[in-house]
Amino acid sequence: TDYNHYPLNFLEITRDQLVALIPALDEYNVPEFLESKGVKIVSGLTGESTYGSWSGLTWTSNAASGVAGLTMTLSDGSYNRFSNFNGSYNLAYHPAAANTNSTITLTAPEGYVITGYSVQTGVYQGDTYTLTAEGGSPITPANLGSTYTPLEVSGLSATSTAITVTTTDASKWLSLANFTITLAKTLPLNVVGDKSYATLYLPFDVTTDGNTKAYYITSASNGTATLTEVTDNEIPANTAVVLINEDGDASTALNMTTGLSSVVSESANLLKGTLVPMSLDLSDATPYYSLGKKDDAIGFYKYDNNDTTTITLGANKAYLEIPAASYSSKGFVFVYDDPTAIASIVSGQSSANGQWYTLDGRKLNGVPTQRGIYINNGKKIVVK
Repeated sequence: TDYNHYPLNFLEITRDQLVALIPALDEYNVPEFLESKGVKIVSGLTGESTYGSWSGLTWTSNAASGVAGLTMTLSDGSYNRFSNFNGSYNLAYHPAAANTNSTITLTAPEGYVITGYSVQTGVYQGDTYTLTAEGGSPITPANLGSTYTPLEVSGLSATSTAITVTTTDASKWLSLANFTITLAKTLPLNVVGDKSYATLYLPFDVTTDGNTKAYYITSASNGTATLTEVTDNEIPANTAVVLINEDGDASTALNMTTGLSSVVSESANLLKGTLVPMSLDLSDATPYYSLGKKDDAIGFYKYDNNDTTTITLGANKAYLEIPAASYSSKGFVFVYDDPTAIASIVSGQSSANGQWYTLDGRKLNGVPTQRGIYINNGKKIVVK
């Protein structure tokens, strides 16, 4: 069997190597995919035009605003610029007609998601508007006086989001001041079939988006590695995990948080991680395996491209380190830690769709006819 494979990520380090690297960790930087940046939308004095440019009803940010490439599109109507009101430069807007739904759509630049925004709203000459954030409750901006009515949205993880605008008098102007959108860089995922994968290791707590689940591994033997899910999409600091996106998205958003309790000790978790780029020897003489694909099965495997067994692993990634007794295995196919996942069928009867594998990762042609335990759709199946 040809066990050559292409690693889906790059990273790994032994305990001795980690000790040697401690001085270098003083220079560790928060990775880009955890950076949060604010983009300003300002329309006022001539000098403020450096924050972006208009083309018709679409405004596009530039680097001076915080991040280039974010767009704000008005579905209809007109916009104008007012230089200053109560110390705030602002955008003035009104829809094309009264009593219709218009939208202000925010679209993140490539490689980012929108995590939230804040804007101060007001109406010139009357309480005539209603604004509704996507998935939120409506607000009624007050007639402009000494203060603005705030609209604040958080907890998003979207490439695009919209604000619905309605008014009973389209001749009145809606003022949008101190408009700031918060963007987060996304972590790339490796798309394989209908799902996507990556590994992760960070020195602080993070949460994932709803479509991306995180798993650690405490058992790997007989060609299978058992994935145990981290609950509530919360990954505590120093927990090496495999990320699996159920929708096959090409990236995922992570958010830094604090106060998460440990879900598994570092010694019990067979996944290990590194904070800096490393070289990893995946020869048969080492206990290390990297995330990859063989015969359409995702798992942790050895690597041999006929020239080398060593790969370069990126920072903040994880790899599998297994007990010495299992060194002889060429790879470990994923199965899920689910009491309901072990099913049985009678040899020859029809069963679930999907590719079948032996416990040592060999791909089968169709449903197995011999008695034994096999892997199908990430579940262990007993064929009787």
